Amino acid sequence: MTFDPNKAAAAVGGPARDWRDLFGPALVGALAGVLLYVISEHWKPEAPTWYYFVIVISAAFVLTWSRATAVSSILFSTGLAIAAALPLHFMFETSGGWSDDSSFPHLAIWGALTAPYFCYVATAFFRAILGKGTSGFSYTRLFDNIIRIPLLLFLSMLFTGIIFGLYGLWTALFEVIEIDFFLELMDEPWFLLPVAGSVGGLSVALMRGWDGFVSMWKNLALLLCRLAVPIIALFSLAFLLVLPFTGLEKLWDTASATGLTGFIAITLLVFANGVRQDGLNFPPNWLQISTYSTILTAPFYVAISAYALYLRVDQYGFTPPRYMGAVLMVVLVFYALGSVLALLMRAIALRSKGFWLGLLSPLNVITAVGLGFVLISLHTPFNDPLRMSVKSQINRLTSGDVTIEEFDVAHFYFDLGQPGQDALEELQETDLGQNEVFLNNLEVARIVYSKYAYERALRAQADFDDVISEKKSIYQIDLPRMRFHNDDIGLNLVKKLAALPEGHPDHTIITTEAQSALDTESYFEFRKGWCTRAEAAGFECNAFGPMSLH
Repeated sequence: MTFDPNKAAAAVGGPARDWRDLFGPALVGALAGVLLYVISEHWKPEAPTWYYFVIVISAAFVLTWSRATAVSSILFSTGLAIAAALPLHFMFETSGGWSDDSSFPHLAIWGALTAPYFCYVATAFFRAILGKGTSGFSYTRLFDNIIRIPLLLFLSMLFTGIIFGLYGLWTALFEVIEIDFFLELMDEPWFLLPVAGSVGGLSVALMRGWDGFVSMWKNLALLLCRLAVPIIALFSLAFLLVLPFTGLEKLWDTASATGLTGFIAITLLVFANGVRQDGLNFPPNWLQISTYSTILTAPFYVAISAYALYLRVDQYGFTPPRYMGAVLMVVLVFYALGSVLALLMRAIALRSKGFWLGLLSPLNVITAVGLGFVLISLHTPFNDPLRMSVKSQINRLTSGDVTIEEFDVAHFYFDLGQPGQDALEELQETDLGQNEVFLNNLEVARIVYSKYAYERALRAQADFDDVISEKKSIYQIDLPRMRFHNDDIGLNLVKKLAALPEGHPDHTIITTEAQSALDTESYFEFRKGWCTRAEAAGFECNAFGPMSLH
Protein backbone atom coordinates (compact mmCIF):
# COMPACT_ATOMS: atom_id res chain seq x y z
CA MET A 1 0.00 0.00 0.00
CA THR A 2 1.37 3.46 -0.97
CA PHE A 3 0.86 6.58 1.06
CA ASP A 4 -1.41 9.18 -0.57
CA PRO A 5 -0.90 12.59 1.11
CA ASN A 6 -4.12 14.02 -0.34
CA LYS A 7 -6.20 11.19 1.10
CA ALA A 8 -4.42 11.48 4.42
CA ALA A 9 -5.06 15.20 4.57
CA ALA A 10 -8.70 14.76 3.64
CA ALA A 11 -9.11 12.14 6.36
CA VAL A 12 -8.26 14.72 9.03
CA GLY A 13 -10.11 17.56 7.36
CA GLY A 14 -7.02 19.00 5.70
CA PRO A 15 -6.73 20.62 2.28
CA ALA A 16 -7.13 18.03 -0.48
CA ARG A 17 -6.84 20.75 -3.18
CA ASP A 18 -4.35 21.24 -5.98
CA TRP A 19 -2.36 24.37 -6.73
CA ARG A 20 -5.05 25.80 -9.04
CA ASP A 21 -7.45 26.22 -6.11
CA LEU A 22 -4.85 28.34 -4.33
CA PHE A 23 -3.40 30.21 -7.32
CA GLY A 24 -6.68 31.92 -8.31
CA PRO A 25 -7.42 33.64 -4.94
CA ALA A 26 -3.73 34.52 -4.44
CA LEU A 27 -3.57 36.10 -7.91
CA VAL A 28 -6.80 38.03 -7.33
CA GLY A 29 -5.48 39.29 -3.98
CA ALA A 30 -2.22 40.46 -5.58
CA LEU A 31 -4.12 42.14 -8.43
CA ALA A 32 -6.37 43.88 -5.89
CA GLY A 33 -3.28 45.21 -4.11
CA VAL A 34 -1.86 46.54 -7.37
CA LEU A 35 -5.16 48.25 -8.21
CA LEU A 36 -5.37 49.81 -4.75
CA TYR A 37 -1.88 51.24 -5.25
CA VAL A 38 -2.75 52.60 -8.72
CA ILE A 39 -5.96 54.15 -7.35
CA SER A 40 -4.12 55.81 -4.48
CA GLU A 41 -1.58 57.31 -6.89
CA HIS A 42 -3.65 58.28 -9.93
CA TRP A 43 -7.40 58.29 -9.11
CA LYS A 44 -7.46 60.22 -5.87
CA PRO A 45 -10.64 62.28 -6.51
CA GLU A 46 -12.74 59.11 -6.80
CA ALA A 47 -10.48 56.87 -4.74
CA PRO A 48 -12.98 55.86 -1.99
CA THR A 49 -15.48 54.51 -4.52
CA TRP A 50 -12.83 52.51 -6.37
CA TYR A 51 -11.31 51.31 -3.10
CA TYR A 52 -14.70 49.92 -2.12
CA PHE A 53 -15.22 48.29 -5.51
CA VAL A 54 -11.83 46.55 -5.51
CA ILE A 55 -12.06 45.37 -1.91
CA VAL A 56 -15.60 43.99 -2.32
CA ILE A 57 -15.00 42.22 -5.64
CA SER A 58 -11.76 40.62 -4.46
CA ALA A 59 -13.14 39.56 -1.07
CA ALA A 60 -16.33 38.14 -2.62
CA PHE A 61 -14.31 36.27 -5.24
CA VAL A 62 -11.92 34.55 -2.83
CA LEU A 63 -14.83 33.64 -0.55
CA THR A 64 -16.90 32.06 -3.34
CA TRP A 65 -14.28 30.84 -5.83
CA SER A 66 -14.18 27.23 -6.95
CA ARG A 67 -13.35 25.71 -10.32
CA ALA A 68 -16.83 24.20 -10.55
CA THR A 69 -18.55 27.59 -10.17
CA ALA A 70 -15.86 29.92 -11.53
CA VAL A 71 -18.12 31.83 -13.94
CA SER A 72 -20.91 32.21 -11.38
CA SER A 73 -18.40 33.43 -8.80
CA ILE A 74 -16.98 36.05 -11.17
CA LEU A 75 -20.45 37.32 -12.12
CA PHE A 76 -21.62 37.38 -8.51
CA SER A 77 -18.51 39.19 -7.25
CA THR A 78 -18.72 41.79 -10.00
CA GLY A 79 -22.42 42.42 -9.42
CA LEU A 80 -21.96 42.63 -5.66
CA ALA A 81 -19.09 45.11 -6.00
CA ILE A 82 -21.13 47.31 -8.34
CA ALA A 83 -24.13 47.21 -5.99
CA ALA A 84 -21.92 48.22 -3.04
CA ALA A 85 -19.77 50.87 -4.73
CA LEU A 86 -22.22 52.53 -7.14
CA PRO A 87 -24.39 54.19 -4.43
CA LEU A 88 -21.17 55.40 -2.80
CA HIS A 89 -20.16 56.93 -6.13
CA PHE A 90 -23.44 58.83 -6.46
CA MET A 91 -23.12 60.09 -2.88
CA PHE A 92 -19.67 61.48 -3.68
CA GLU A 93 -20.92 63.00 -6.94
CA THR A 94 -23.69 64.92 -5.14
CA SER A 95 -21.63 66.00 -2.12
CA GLY A 96 -18.23 67.12 -0.97
CA GLY A 97 -17.07 63.66 0.09
CA TRP A 98 -15.79 62.53 3.46
CA SER A 99 -14.48 65.99 4.36
CA ASP A 100 -17.91 67.55 3.88
CA ASP A 101 -19.93 67.46 7.10
CA SER A 102 -23.18 67.70 5.15
CA SER A 103 -22.56 64.42 3.30
CA PHE A 104 -20.60 62.43 5.88
CA PRO A 105 -23.63 60.85 7.68
CA HIS A 106 -24.98 59.21 4.52
CA LEU A 107 -21.55 58.03 3.45
CA ALA A 108 -20.77 56.65 6.90
CA ILE A 109 -24.07 54.76 7.20
CA TRP A 110 -23.66 53.17 3.78
CA GLY A 111 -19.94 52.47 3.98
CA ALA A 112 -19.82 51.19 7.56
CA LEU A 113 -23.20 49.49 7.99
CA THR A 114 -25.50 48.98 5.00
CA ALA A 115 -23.01 47.83 2.34
CA PRO A 116 -21.01 45.47 4.64
CA TYR A 117 -24.21 43.81 5.87
CA PHE A 118 -25.58 43.54 2.32
CA CYS A 119 -22.33 41.96 1.07
CA TYR A 120 -22.15 39.56 4.02
CA VAL A 121 -25.71 38.26 3.66
CA ALA A 122 -25.54 38.10 -0.15
CA THR A 123 -22.31 36.09 0.00
CA ALA A 124 -23.79 33.70 2.57
CA PHE A 125 -26.85 33.10 0.37
CA PHE A 126 -24.72 32.64 -2.76
CA ARG A 127 -22.54 30.05 -1.03
CA ALA A 128 -25.66 28.35 0.33
CA ILE A 129 -27.22 28.10 -3.14
CA LEU A 130 -24.10 26.90 -4.95
CA GLY A 131 -22.40 25.13 -2.07
CA LYS A 132 -20.35 21.99 -2.57
CA GLY A 133 -21.02 21.77 -6.30
CA THR A 134 -24.79 21.46 -5.95
CA SER A 135 -27.50 23.91 -6.88
CA GLY A 136 -30.58 24.81 -4.86
CA PHE A 137 -31.05 26.68 -1.61
CA SER A 138 -30.26 24.85 1.60
CA TYR A 139 -30.92 26.39 5.02
CA THR A 140 -28.33 24.06 6.54
CA ARG A 141 -25.68 25.47 4.20
CA LEU A 142 -26.93 29.02 4.85
CA PHE A 143 -26.57 28.60 8.62
CA ASP A 144 -23.14 27.09 8.10
CA ASN A 145 -21.99 30.02 5.94
CA ILE A 146 -23.40 32.67 8.27
CA ILE A 147 -20.92 31.38 10.84
CA ARG A 148 -18.17 30.29 8.45
CA ILE A 149 -17.66 33.58 6.57
CA PRO A 150 -16.68 35.68 9.64
CA LEU A 151 -14.46 32.82 10.80
CA LEU A 152 -12.74 32.62 7.41
CA LEU A 153 -12.06 36.34 7.41
CA PHE A 154 -10.83 36.33 11.00
CA LEU A 155 -8.54 33.33 10.50
CA SER A 156 -7.19 34.71 7.22
CA MET A 157 -6.36 38.04 8.89
CA LEU A 158 -4.67 36.13 11.70
CA PHE A 159 -2.67 34.12 9.15
CA THR A 160 -1.72 37.28 7.24
CA GLY A 161 -0.63 38.95 10.48
CA ILE A 162 1.56 35.97 11.34
CA ILE A 163 3.21 36.04 7.88
CA PHE A 164 3.99 39.75 8.17
CA GLY A 165 5.18 39.22 11.73
CA LEU A 166 7.67 36.62 10.48
CA TYR A 167 8.71 39.00 7.70
CA GLY A 168 9.31 41.69 10.31
CA LEU A 169 11.38 39.28 12.39
CA TRP A 170 13.73 38.50 9.52
CA THR A 171 13.77 42.17 8.51
CA ALA A 172 15.01 43.06 11.98
CA LEU A 173 17.69 40.38 11.64
CA PHE A 174 18.86 41.78 8.31
CA GLU A 175 18.87 45.28 9.80
CA VAL A 176 21.33 44.09 12.47
CA ILE A 177 23.85 43.27 9.73
CA GLU A 178 23.08 46.65 8.11
CA ILE A 179 21.01 45.39 5.19
CA ASP A 180 18.08 47.81 5.11
CA PHE A 181 16.61 46.74 1.77
CA PHE A 182 13.83 44.58 3.27
CA LEU A 183 12.97 47.20 5.90
CA GLU A 184 12.62 49.86 3.22
CA LEU A 185 10.27 47.61 1.26
CA MET A 186 7.80 47.70 4.17
CA ASP A 187 7.43 51.45 3.62
CA GLU A 188 6.69 51.09 -0.10
CA PRO A 189 2.95 50.84 -0.95
CA TRP A 190 3.75 49.30 -4.34
CA PHE A 191 5.25 46.33 -2.48
CA LEU A 192 3.12 46.19 0.65
CA LEU A 193 -0.36 46.27 -0.95
CA PRO A 194 0.12 43.49 -3.55
CA VAL A 195 1.92 41.24 -1.05
CA ALA A 196 -0.76 41.78 1.61
CA GLY A 197 -3.47 41.08 -0.99
CA SER A 198 -1.86 37.88 -2.25
CA VAL A 199 -1.22 36.60 1.27
CA GLY A 200 -4.79 37.45 2.25
CA GLY A 201 -6.26 35.68 -0.80
CA LEU A 202 -4.01 32.69 -0.29
CA SER A 203 -4.91 32.46 3.39
CA VAL A 204 -8.66 32.47 2.63
CA ALA A 205 -8.12 29.72 0.03
CA LEU A 206 -6.08 27.69 2.50
CA MET A 207 -8.69 28.08 5.24
CA ARG A 208 -11.46 27.09 2.85
CA GLY A 209 -9.47 24.03 1.84
CA TRP A 210 -8.71 23.10 5.42
CA ASP A 211 -12.35 22.48 6.11
CA GLY A 212 -11.73 20.51 9.28
CA PHE A 213 -9.82 23.39 10.86
CA VAL A 214 -12.56 25.94 10.14
CA SER A 215 -15.22 23.46 11.22
CA MET A 216 -13.38 23.04 14.50
CA TRP A 217 -13.71 26.77 15.17
CA LYS A 218 -17.35 26.73 14.09
CA ASN A 219 -18.12 23.80 16.37
CA LEU A 220 -16.32 25.58 19.18
CA ALA A 221 -18.55 28.64 18.72
CA LEU A 222 -21.69 26.46 18.70
CA LEU A 223 -20.46 24.59 21.76
CA LEU A 224 -20.02 27.93 23.50
CA CYS A 225 -23.68 28.68 22.76
CA ARG A 226 -24.76 25.39 24.31
CA LEU A 227 -22.67 25.98 27.40
CA ALA A 228 -23.75 29.60 27.80
CA VAL A 229 -27.51 29.30 27.16
CA PRO A 230 -28.38 27.81 30.58
CA ILE A 231 -26.39 30.57 32.30
CA ILE A 232 -27.82 33.48 30.31
CA ALA A 233 -31.31 31.98 30.67
CA LEU A 234 -30.84 32.02 34.45
CA PHE A 235 -29.55 35.61 34.44
CA SER A 236 -32.30 36.85 32.15
CA LEU A 237 -35.01 35.32 34.31
CA ALA A 238 -33.40 36.59 37.52
CA PHE A 239 -33.34 40.18 36.21
CA LEU A 240 -36.98 40.07 35.17
CA LEU A 241 -38.05 38.55 38.50
CA VAL A 242 -36.44 41.33 40.57
CA LEU A 243 -37.82 44.16 38.40
CA PRO A 244 -41.17 44.39 40.26
CA PHE A 245 -39.22 45.11 43.46
CA THR A 246 -36.55 47.46 42.08
CA GLY A 247 -38.31 49.26 39.22
CA LEU A 248 -36.68 50.67 36.11
CA GLU A 249 -36.14 54.27 37.20
CA LYS A 250 -32.37 53.89 37.49
CA LEU A 251 -32.27 52.33 34.04
CA TRP A 252 -34.21 55.26 32.56
CA ASP A 253 -31.68 57.67 34.06
CA THR A 254 -28.86 56.21 31.95
CA ALA A 255 -28.22 57.04 28.30
CA SER A 256 -27.47 53.39 27.51
CA ALA A 257 -30.76 51.72 28.50
CA THR A 258 -31.91 51.20 24.91
CA GLY A 259 -28.62 49.86 23.64
CA LEU A 260 -27.94 47.66 26.68
CA THR A 261 -31.31 45.92 26.85
CA GLY A 262 -31.54 45.70 23.06
CA PHE A 263 -28.12 44.06 22.90
CA ILE A 264 -29.17 41.58 25.61
CA ALA A 265 -32.28 40.70 23.61
CA ILE A 266 -30.21 40.11 20.48
CA THR A 267 -27.74 38.01 22.49
CA LEU A 268 -30.56 35.82 23.82
CA LEU A 269 -31.93 35.19 20.33
CA VAL A 270 -28.51 34.60 18.74
CA PHE A 271 -27.51 32.08 21.40
CA ALA A 272 -30.87 30.34 21.05
CA ASN A 273 -30.16 29.94 17.32
CA GLY A 274 -26.68 28.71 18.15
CA VAL A 275 -28.25 25.87 20.14
CA ARG A 276 -30.92 25.16 17.56
CA GLN A 277 -28.54 25.40 14.54
CA ASP A 278 -30.40 24.03 11.49
CA GLY A 279 -33.10 22.32 13.57
CA LEU A 280 -32.22 18.81 12.40
CA ASN A 281 -30.97 17.64 15.79
CA PHE A 282 -32.84 17.78 19.07
CA PRO A 283 -30.62 18.68 22.07
CA PRO A 284 -31.15 17.19 25.56
CA ASN A 285 -34.31 18.23 27.38
CA TRP A 286 -32.48 20.49 29.86
CA LEU A 287 -30.91 22.40 26.95
CA GLN A 288 -34.26 22.65 25.17
CA ILE A 289 -35.82 24.14 28.30
CA SER A 290 -32.97 26.68 28.62
CA THR A 291 -33.42 27.65 24.98
CA TYR A 292 -37.16 28.09 25.44
CA SER A 293 -36.43 30.36 28.40
CA THR A 294 -34.15 32.63 26.37
CA ILE A 295 -36.74 32.89 23.60
CA LEU A 296 -39.55 33.69 26.03
CA THR A 297 -37.61 36.34 27.95
CA ALA A 298 -36.23 38.08 24.86
CA PRO A 299 -39.48 40.00 24.09
CA PHE A 300 -39.44 41.50 27.59
CA TYR A 301 -35.97 42.93 27.00
CA VAL A 302 -37.09 44.17 23.60
CA ALA A 303 -40.06 45.89 25.27
CA ILE A 304 -37.80 47.56 27.85
CA SER A 305 -35.42 48.70 25.10
CA ALA A 306 -38.27 50.05 22.96
CA TYR A 307 -39.80 51.94 25.89
CA ALA A 308 -36.42 53.44 26.86
CA LEU A 309 -36.02 54.64 23.28
CA TYR A 310 -39.55 56.07 23.34
CA LEU A 311 -38.78 58.05 26.50
CA ARG A 312 -35.65 59.55 24.93
CA VAL A 313 -37.46 60.48 21.72
CA ASP A 314 -40.41 61.92 23.65
CA GLN A 315 -38.05 64.04 25.76
CA TYR A 316 -35.44 65.11 23.20
CA GLY A 317 -36.83 64.19 19.78
CA PHE A 318 -35.20 62.11 17.07
CA THR A 319 -31.51 62.20 16.21
CA PRO A 320 -30.06 60.00 13.44
CA PRO A 321 -28.90 57.30 15.90
CA ARG A 322 -32.27 57.31 17.67
CA TYR A 323 -34.17 57.14 14.40
CA MET A 324 -32.02 54.28 13.14
CA GLY A 325 -32.53 52.59 16.51
CA ALA A 326 -36.30 52.96 16.14
CA VAL A 327 -36.26 51.48 12.63
CA LEU A 328 -34.09 48.56 13.70
CA MET A 329 -36.28 48.11 16.77
CA VAL A 330 -39.19 47.27 14.45
CA VAL A 331 -37.11 44.46 12.96
CA LEU A 332 -36.11 43.24 16.43
CA VAL A 333 -39.73 43.23 17.64
CA PHE A 334 -40.76 41.24 14.56
CA TYR A 335 -38.00 38.71 15.10
CA ALA A 336 -38.57 38.33 18.86
CA LEU A 337 -42.31 37.79 18.41
CA GLY A 338 -41.67 35.42 15.51
CA SER A 339 -39.34 33.38 17.71
CA VAL A 340 -42.05 33.13 20.38
CA LEU A 341 -44.51 32.04 17.70
CA ALA A 342 -42.07 29.32 16.65
CA LEU A 343 -41.97 28.16 20.25
CA LEU A 344 -45.77 28.14 20.52
CA MET A 345 -46.05 26.14 17.32
CA ARG A 346 -43.56 23.69 18.76
CA ALA A 347 -45.72 23.44 21.88
CA ILE A 348 -48.81 22.53 19.86
CA ALA A 349 -46.78 20.32 17.51
CA LEU A 350 -47.49 22.46 14.42
CA ARG A 351 -44.05 21.92 12.94
CA SER A 352 -42.37 20.21 10.03
CA LYS A 353 -41.59 16.60 10.80
CA GLY A 354 -38.06 16.10 12.00
CA PHE A 355 -37.34 19.80 12.64
CA TRP A 356 -36.94 21.41 16.04
CA LEU A 357 -38.51 24.90 16.17
CA GLY A 358 -39.10 24.58 12.45
CA LEU A 359 -40.52 28.09 12.02
CA LEU A 360 -37.15 29.62 12.94
CA SER A 361 -35.64 28.63 9.59
CA PRO A 362 -37.97 30.72 7.39
CA LEU A 363 -38.07 33.42 10.09
CA ASN A 364 -34.28 33.76 9.97
CA VAL A 365 -34.28 33.98 6.19
CA ILE A 366 -37.08 36.58 6.12
CA THR A 367 -35.44 38.66 8.85
CA ALA A 368 -32.00 38.58 7.22
CA VAL A 369 -33.39 39.70 3.86
CA GLY A 370 -35.81 42.17 5.45
CA LEU A 371 -33.07 43.80 7.52
CA GLY A 372 -31.07 44.33 4.33
CA PHE A 373 -34.00 46.15 2.69
CA VAL A 374 -34.58 48.19 5.86
CA LEU A 375 -30.95 49.33 5.88
CA ILE A 376 -31.14 50.23 2.20
CA SER A 377 -34.34 52.20 2.86
CA LEU A 378 -32.38 54.44 5.25
CA HIS A 379 -30.78 55.95 2.15
CA THR A 380 -34.11 56.87 0.54
CA PRO A 381 -35.96 60.19 1.11
CA PHE A 382 -38.98 58.61 2.83
CA ASN A 383 -36.88 56.86 5.50
CA ASP A 384 -33.79 59.07 5.71
CA PRO A 385 -32.61 59.38 9.37
CA LEU A 386 -31.33 62.91 8.70
CA ARG A 387 -34.60 64.18 7.25
CA MET A 388 -36.68 62.48 9.93
CA SER A 389 -34.48 63.95 12.66
CA VAL A 390 -34.78 67.43 11.13
CA LYS A 391 -38.56 67.11 11.04
CA SER A 392 -38.68 65.93 14.66
CA GLN A 393 -36.47 68.74 15.98
CA ILE A 394 -38.31 71.43 14.02
CA ASN A 395 -41.61 70.14 15.46
CA ARG A 396 -40.15 70.46 18.97
CA LEU A 397 -39.22 74.06 18.20
CA THR A 398 -42.58 75.06 16.73
CA SER A 399 -44.49 73.31 19.53
CA GLY A 400 -42.56 75.19 22.20
CA ASP A 401 -40.72 72.21 23.67
CA VAL A 402 -37.48 74.10 23.01
CA THR A 403 -36.94 77.84 22.61
CA ILE A 404 -35.14 79.43 19.69
CA GLU A 405 -32.32 80.47 22.05
CA GLU A 406 -31.89 76.84 23.10
CA PHE A 407 -32.14 75.53 19.54
CA ASP A 408 -29.09 73.37 18.74
CA VAL A 409 -27.77 75.07 15.61
CA ALA A 410 -24.53 73.08 15.67
CA HIS A 411 -26.40 69.76 15.67
CA PHE A 412 -28.37 70.83 12.60
CA TYR A 413 -25.38 72.27 10.76
CA PHE A 414 -22.76 69.60 11.50
CA ASP A 415 -24.68 66.42 12.42
CA LEU A 416 -27.78 66.46 10.20
CA GLY A 417 -26.03 66.96 6.88
CA GLN A 418 -27.55 68.85 3.98
CA PRO A 419 -31.15 68.44 5.24
CA GLY A 420 -30.14 70.16 8.49
CA GLN A 421 -28.41 73.03 6.70
CA ASP A 422 -31.38 73.50 4.38
CA ALA A 423 -33.71 73.59 7.41
CA LEU A 424 -31.58 76.31 9.02
CA GLU A 425 -31.79 78.41 5.86
CA GLU A 426 -35.58 78.02 5.80
CA LEU A 427 -35.84 78.80 9.51
CA GLN A 428 -33.85 82.00 9.03
CA GLU A 429 -36.53 83.26 6.64
CA THR A 430 -39.26 82.97 9.30
CA ASP A 431 -40.10 85.41 12.10
CA LEU A 432 -38.84 82.88 14.62
CA GLY A 433 -35.48 82.77 12.85
CA GLN A 434 -34.89 86.51 13.28
CA ASN A 435 -33.89 85.96 16.90
CA GLU A 436 -30.52 87.61 17.63
CA VAL A 437 -29.06 84.57 19.45
CA PHE A 438 -30.10 82.20 16.66
CA LEU A 439 -28.67 84.44 13.93
CA ASN A 440 -25.37 84.75 15.78
CA ASN A 441 -25.12 80.99 16.30
CA LEU A 442 -25.94 80.35 12.65
CA GLU A 443 -23.27 82.81 11.52
CA VAL A 444 -20.69 81.14 13.77
CA ALA A 445 -21.59 77.71 12.35
CA ARG A 446 -21.06 79.01 8.81
CA ILE A 447 -17.62 80.39 9.64
CA VAL A 448 -16.03 77.59 11.67
CA TYR A 449 -15.02 74.17 10.33
CA SER A 450 -16.35 71.76 12.98
CA LYS A 451 -18.75 71.37 15.87
CA TYR A 452 -15.86 71.53 18.31
CA ALA A 453 -14.65 74.81 16.79
CA TYR A 454 -18.22 76.11 16.99
CA GLU A 455 -18.37 75.45 20.75
CA ARG A 456 -14.96 77.10 21.25
CA ALA A 457 -16.08 80.15 19.30
CA LEU A 458 -19.20 80.55 21.45
CA ARG A 459 -17.06 80.31 24.58
CA ALA A 460 -14.77 82.98 23.16
CA GLN A 461 -17.78 85.22 22.54
CA ALA A 462 -18.99 84.65 26.09
CA ASP A 463 -15.55 85.54 27.46
CA PHE A 464 -15.52 88.69 25.38
CA ASP A 465 -18.93 89.70 26.75
CA ASP A 466 -17.72 89.04 30.30
CA VAL A 467 -14.70 91.29 29.83
CA ILE A 468 -16.82 94.06 28.33
CA SER A 469 -19.33 93.80 31.19
CA GLU A 470 -16.42 93.71 33.69
CA LYS A 471 -17.35 90.27 35.02
CA LYS A 472 -13.87 88.99 34.17
CA SER A 473 -10.35 90.31 33.97
CA ILE A 474 -8.38 89.81 30.77
CA TYR A 475 -6.22 87.26 32.63
CA GLN A 476 -9.26 85.08 33.38
CA ILE A 477 -9.96 84.34 29.73
CA ASP A 478 -7.97 82.28 27.26
CA LEU A 479 -6.88 85.15 25.05
CA PRO A 480 -4.22 83.22 23.05
CA ARG A 481 -6.69 80.47 22.21
CA MET A 482 -9.30 83.10 21.32
CA ARG A 483 -6.80 84.72 18.95
CA PHE A 484 -5.16 81.69 17.36
CA HIS A 485 -7.73 78.85 17.57
CA ASN A 486 -11.08 80.36 16.61
CA ASP A 487 -10.71 81.34 12.96
CA ASP A 488 -11.94 84.81 11.98
CA ILE A 489 -14.32 84.94 14.94
CA GLY A 490 -11.56 84.94 17.54
CA LEU A 491 -9.47 87.35 15.50
CA ASN A 492 -12.32 89.86 15.28
CA LEU A 493 -12.99 89.59 19.02
CA VAL A 494 -9.35 90.33 19.84
CA LYS A 495 -9.45 93.33 17.48
CA LYS A 496 -12.47 94.64 19.39
CA LEU A 497 -10.61 94.20 22.66
CA ALA A 498 -7.62 96.06 21.25
CA ALA A 499 -9.90 98.92 20.26
CA LEU A 500 -11.65 99.06 23.65
CA PRO A 501 -12.33 102.74 24.50
CA GLU A 502 -10.84 104.36 27.56
CA GLY A 503 -12.96 104.21 30.68
CA HIS A 504 -12.99 100.46 31.13
CA PRO A 505 -11.25 99.49 34.42
CA ASP A 506 -8.86 97.11 32.61
CA HIS A 507 -8.43 99.31 29.53
CA THR A 508 -4.62 99.44 29.62
CA ILE A 509 -4.13 95.71 30.28
CA ILE A 510 -6.71 94.63 27.74
CA THR A 511 -5.63 96.87 24.90
CA THR A 512 -1.94 96.14 25.46
CA GLU A 513 -2.33 92.36 25.59
CA ALA A 514 -4.82 92.25 22.73
CA GLN A 515 -2.53 94.33 20.55
CA SER A 516 0.37 92.02 21.42
CA ALA A 517 -1.72 89.04 20.34
CA LEU A 518 -2.46 90.69 17.01
CA ASP A 519 1.22 91.48 16.41
CA THR A 520 2.54 88.02 17.38
CA GLU A 521 2.64 85.26 14.77
CA SER A 522 3.53 82.36 17.07
CA TYR A 523 0.92 81.07 19.51
CA PHE A 524 3.47 79.62 21.93
CA GLU A 525 5.80 82.64 21.88
CA PHE A 526 2.96 84.99 22.71
CA ARG A 527 1.59 82.66 25.37
CA LYS A 528 4.94 82.41 27.10
CA GLY A 529 5.39 86.17 27.15
CA TRP A 530 1.83 86.69 28.31
CA CYS A 531 2.31 84.27 31.19
CA THR A 532 5.43 86.15 32.31
CA ARG A 533 3.48 89.40 32.51
CA ALA A 534 0.47 87.73 34.09
CA GLU A 535 2.51 86.14 36.88
CA ALA A 536 4.22 89.47 37.52
CA ALA A 537 0.76 90.95 38.00
CA GLY A 538 -0.11 88.27 40.57
CA PHE A 539 -1.90 85.73 38.41
CA GLU A 540 -1.31 81.99 38.07
CA CYS A 541 -0.50 80.97 34.48
CA ASN A 542 0.38 77.83 32.56
CA ALA A 543 1.94 78.40 29.14
CA PHE A 544 0.14 75.35 27.73
CA GLY A 545 -3.15 75.60 29.62
CA PRO A 546 -5.78 78.08 30.82
CA MET A 547 -5.05 80.87 33.29
CA SER A 548 -6.65 81.42 36.65
CA LEU A 549 -6.60 83.81 39.57
CA HIS A 550 -4.64 82.93 42.74
